[in-house]
Amino acid sequence: MLVTPSDSERRPWMGDREFHLVTDPVEYRDLIDELLGRKRFGFDTEGTGLHPVRDRTCGFCFAPEPKRGYYVPVRHKKGLNLDLDEALAGVCRLVDSTSVTWDMWHAKHDVSMLWNDDVPFYEWRVLFDGMIAYWLVDSSRKAIGLKHVSKVELGVDQL
Repeated sequence: MLVTPSDSERRPWMGDREFHLVTDPVEYRDLIDELLGRKRFGFDTEGTGLHPVRDRTCGFCFAPEPKRGYYVPVRHKKGLNLDLDEALAGVCRLVDSTSVTWDMWHAKHDVSMLWNDDVPFYEWRVLFDGMIAYWLVDSSRKAIGLKHVSKVELGVDQL
């Protein structure tokens, strides 16, 4: 389902971007099939906290292209969730692909979060970690968090 941010949530950078909430198994399978047909896609986990061992994944974010994103809730206390096993099966299908590049920020964190859900990353294929790339360009930078980098480099305030 297409989600329109409220006026209080809307930011100038959102512009004509699409945001989708995926709680339907058929829509989720279609999304995974689309991602498998791409050369690369954006990926992020949302968790109950920032500790990759103690906290749990509560949702997945996918971006098959720059102006279209999907959120898949799996462990939210309120609202609809996609079945966790169904969601993890889709992620495992993506992990098994040898032809898709995952674009991430702080991939170590996301991989650790999913490792806790038994996603087999020991045969990880191809990923691009924007945080590492940003640091490699200038390793003297002290702040490399996504919110900071978005603000400093792009002039964008994240939600």
